[in-house]
Amino acid sequence: MRSRRVVIAAASLALLSLAAWAGEDRPAAPPETPPVGSRCLVRLAPVEAGRDVTTTSYEGVVTRSDAEGIGLTVAERRDVVVTRSPLARVPYLDRFFRNVGLARPGPGASPEAWLPIATIRSVERLDAGGGRAGRPIPPPSLE
Repeated sequence: MRSRRVVIAAASLALLSLAAWAGEDRPAAPPETPPVGSRCLVRLAPVEAGRDVTTTSYEGVVTRSDAEGIGLTVAERRDVVVTRSPLARVPYLDRFFRNVGLARPGPGASPEAWLPIATIRSVERLDAGGGRAGRPIPPPSLE
């Protein structure tokens, strides 16, 4: 009788932990469009491809802004690709499952990017120095 209770409790605990581990993000409200000429950090929603989750962020100056999206003159693009694996959740081993790529335009080049509002996760205005009031910009998180 006790062994049956232990098995049922263990199974329910396992189901709850799996549900919490594979929890889905709630859809966020559309971000506020920044004014033209302001320097912003725009983070896009994560894109899943198989076991890989890619998060992209753009830093640049807003050239066009409306209800459909944001146009940026890109100063930096950051891609973070994380492979979903149980080992990726272990501290100090997680760095083996994460790939970070930075892209900056060459001298004289100013590529523009159009980011539709449906793909944008957050928009953050930066001060004139490129930072957030003296704090470094953290990498995007996937949780």
